[in-house]
Amino acid sequence: MDFAGRLIDKYTKNFDSIEIQFSEGSAKTVDVRDGAVEDVAVNSSSGLKVRVIKDGRILYYTSGGVNEERLESFFREAQDVIMLTEEDKNVFLPSSPEVYEELNRTEEPSVETLKEYALLAESGAKGFDGRVKSVKSASCSYVNQKTLITGTHIARKLWNRQIISSFCQCLAEENGDIQEGYEGETVYLGKPFEPMLTGKKAAETAVSLLGGTPLKTGQYGILFDSGTAAQFFELISEMCDAENVLKHMSLFEGRLGQTVASPVLSIWDDPFHLDAIGSYRFDDEGTPAVKTHLVTKGTLESYLHNGYTAGLMKTANTANAVRTGSGKIGIGASNLVVSSTEKASAIASVQGDVVKVLDVMGLHMADTVSGDFSLGISGVVLRCGEPVSAFRESVLTGNLKDLLKAVTAVYDNTRIHGNVVTGDVLFDKLTVSGS
Repeated sequence: MDFAGRLIDKYTKNFDSIEIQFSEGSAKTVDVRDGAVEDVAVNSSSGLKVRVIKDGRILYYTSGGVNEERLESFFREAQDVIMLTEEDKNVFLPSSPEVYEELNRTEEPSVETLKEYALLAESGAKGFDGRVKSVKSASCSYVNQKTLITGTHIARKLWNRQIISSFCQCLAEENGDIQEGYEGETVYLGKPFEPMLTGKKAAETAVSLLGGTPLKTGQYGILFDSGTAAQFFELISEMCDAENVLKHMSLFEGRLGQTVASPVLSIWDDPFHLDAIGSYRFDDEGTPAVKTHLVTKGTLESYLHNGYTAGLMKTANTANAVRTGSGKIGIGASNLVVSSTEKASAIASVQGDVVKVLDVMGLHMADTVSGDFSLGISGVVLRCGEPVSAFRESVLTGNLKDLLKAVTAVYDNTRIHGNVVTGDVLFDKLTVSGS
């Protein structure tokens, strides 16, 4: 990538700012079935994403692979083409003068090692319970992604991420009833990794759902397991996205400093978390990472920003710039961390039946403007903290504003789901439709 620096020096006089991001990745995945390898995939990729700014106008260039001649051709043509784009005086590239390099050189796992991990996931599912009749999918993957950012306003920054993951999907059967369970785990290479537990948890879900029937329509206390809660908090992070706020696509528009949730709920964005996989020292604009409190005891404290939205809203940049596939800069959370408030054992003292949701459909389709949602749910009914029956084909309806204010506890059985760190979450009585 030495040529990138040469081209920046050559064309810097033609633009106000130039930024180049180079990415290079390698990946391999092993799928197993019935104790044998079913498929092996090994691939690599590289690409360039470029932004240039001149007179309040911005132009993007993306390329699969790296070609110096094509990149120089873009710089030559961009001098004229950029003048055809719309002017926006708020456009700029944040300055980042710190040189940074951090490369993790942990030895990557071999295909044989990935196979053994995938077999552990499969055996974890098959050995959990005799009602587990088949494992539809068991796999293990490794990814090494290297990123370099440099430019006229950004000192050279180079880093990589090495990630390993396991996945299992299985079927359980009893008296003609067939239920599915799935589970995945993704960690940094070198961190504790338990693929057998992935299989066991997939099997546990499938077995738990056997014999389920629709719930009787009514009001129930609702418990999201940590996986369902993680999906819920990902949706909340979208509502904290300053771009969505500016586009009038968020319930949180104009709500800074106001109560938006139960006083039980505190959420922050933590790019320094040691185990969750969204950690970074710099965002995709090269801005140094910061920890951002989003919701504290129910009060909305901040949105997530990149350089552009922070400038428009005249506030601090929270360093949440994320580069999209088109090369444009969006916004994304690093790691969402949800503060626990009670011991997990406290669920046993909750009065009445509690509906524990293990699987949800439609959460990503909830309307973040009106707040309305209608979710297909399945799971188990708890009484004094113990499962007494399974349920399925039931529907949880309501509004996100009410759901946020209905949180009564976040339990300390914390798990990491990708870049979301949370335990099970209990909500006050909500309407469920069933039989």
